[in-house]
This record gives sequence, structure tokens and C-alpha cells, in this order.
Amino acid sequence: MSSQDAPGGRTKLTDPLWQLLIMWIGLPVAGALAVWGLKLIAGWVAGLSWAPFQGVFELAADVPDPQATIGALGIGAVGGLVLAAIGQHETLSIVFEDDALETTKDGRTRTFARNDVDRVCLSGKELIVFSADGGELLREKTEADPARLAAAFRAKGYAWEEGGDPYAERFKRWVPGVEGLPPGADALLKARQKARDKDDAGDCAELRDELAEIGVVVRDDKKRQYWRPSGKDPRP
Repeated sequence: MSSQDAPGGRTKLTDPLWQLLIMWIGLPVAGALAVWGLKLIAGWVAGLSWAPFQGVFELAADVPDPQATIGALGIGAVGGLVLAAIGQHETLSIVFEDDALETTKDGRTRTFARNDVDRVCLSGKELIVFSADGGELLREKTEADPARLAAAFRAKGYAWEEGGDPYAERFKRWVPGVEGLPPGADALLKARQKARDKDDAGDCAELRDELAEIGVVVRDDKKRQYWRPSGKDPRP
């Protein structure tokens, strides 16, 4: 991930060139070769009595060349481009402005005032942006290189926390009815668990924000939810 200055005092962190080449050229080429390979063995597969989708393979085997080859390469390339677009959509985008931090992922753009950001860290592959009261403004997965990510935030004057999440030991696993939660938090966590079971990322994000408003920070581990109260760093 590297920095790219944009008009208006904006600096966008961009993926390395080799990653972009793999995504936007490698995937379409791989898709084209994969579908072309299936086209080459279509006649053989169509002759196997136990093979699934025999009708599809029979149809593919009956298409004459060069139409069959051109079609196979085109379909595979388009499929690769679709995968690249999905990957780009799910990639965390980070933009630094003079007085704000902007992030975009899964089509959702969020902007945080610079003065609201206390510090930033990387916990595993999750980028965490902390508020001054110990809450989390953002927790999102990123595939960015850790060293380059830290250097970019430091270069923009943000405090970078080494060693991962300083509040990690304060998290407790959530189960329905657990004690210690503020009023209304248990119901929100129940709703969020249902959204997680349905892989509804948008609903999960909205419910995370609602929990943050009542002082609850949420961390996910597979299908489990862990929580902690907002609060200043307990360390001396």
C-alpha cells in the first residue's frame, strides 16, 4: 500500500502495483484460461455417464471453433473482472484529508474528524481507530502491509499503537443475558448475532454503531461476539 496525493489536500492509500496487476489482469487471464480449459475437455466430459451438467458440456462441445474458443475466453475474462470488482468493493480504502480520515469498504464511506481520533493500531489484520474515551471509531479487516500502513498514519501525524489492541484483555464473550451490559445492549447484540448468522454485513455495521453510542465496543471472532465497555486505557 502506498500514498497517492489527490487534489484538495487529500492523500489516498493505494495498493502496490503488483497487487493491482494481479487483481485486474491476473484474475481475468486466469478466468479465461480456466473456461477455455473446460471447453477443451467438454466433449470428453459429455461422454461420461456419471458426470453432472452433461447437457451444458454437450452444448459446449457442439459449438464450432473459433466461436467456441472466443466465447470461452470472453466468458472467463468477464468472470475474472467480476471477481476483481468484488474484491475491490470489499477492500478497505483509506483517504487522509487535512482535518479528517475517510474510509470506504463494502460501499460504505465513513469520515472521522481528525480531532476525534486518539490513536490507531493493527490487531491481526484488523485496523482499529480509537476515540479519546477508549471507544472504537472503526474496526475493519485490511490486507495492507503492516509496516507501510503504520508509516502512512505516522506520516500524517496520527499516533500509531504498537503491539496490537491495548484493550484486548478487556473483551468478554457475549452470551444472551450476560451481566454487566448497559440497558438495551443485550437486545442489540442479539439482533446483531442474527445479522451475523445471515452474513448481513450492513446490518452488523449499523448495530455496531448503535452499540458504540451506548458505550459498548464489539469484536467478532468467527461467528462469536466479544464485548467490552468503552473507557480510557487502563494501563498506567
